[in-house]
Amino acid sequence: MEGLPRGSGSLIQRHWRELGGEYYRPLQQELDFGNKKLRLDTFLTDKPDDPNDNCAATLYTQVLLDKKEIFRIENGKRVGCFAPLLDFWTYDQHWALEVSRCLGENLFELHCFYEVILDGEAQNRLNGYDQSFGFQPINNKPFYFYEKDKQFGFSYNHIDYPLNYTDISYASCCGAADNNPREFLNGVLFNANYQSTQYSVVLGLIHSP
Repeated sequence: MEGLPRGSGSLIQRHWRELGGEYYRPLQQELDFGNKKLRLDTFLTDKPDDPNDNCAATLYTQVLLDKKEIFRIENGKRVGCFAPLLDFWTYDQHWALEVSRCLGENLFELHCFYEVILDGEAQNRLNGYDQSFGFQPINNKPFYFYEKDKQFGFSYNHIDYPLNYTDISYASCCGAADNNPREFLNGVLFNANYQSTQYSVVLGLIHSP
């Protein structure tokens, strides 16, 4: 099992801030995948004439297996520090990608959301989610949170489990980052709201002695 190093979110956001013009530095990551190499690249299209107008560019993320493209997704427009890539994993001969997407005709009508991709299948479209986020393998099975019709839940090993929380903290920056989910072996600690009360919740596999 392999993924981006912890704390890589700040690195990814730095690349994101540098997108456009002479400051464009493609984000690249390579992971072992059996006896092959799985590579992730980001690239821009529709580069603006003004190198300082980064928001006009459209970003894409692609995954290559031994230099052959096997998946591509549009991240959309650049919005502040909304990082395009949140995580990239390989586990048990599978791969997973977590991205943010800001889609729309112009910067004033963008719809921004998170999406988990498993072996090339975008989970939002496949399962009718509004967004999916917080991927990690638990016991070598895929785990992530989702939002669907204003209800939150989690998916484990491709089975959905609804939760009663009205919000789950995720991908916050600065001081609020302390409320983001924290991974641990075979589990996750996350903060969620129910009505006006915030709860810290531990979710995972617990083995009896």
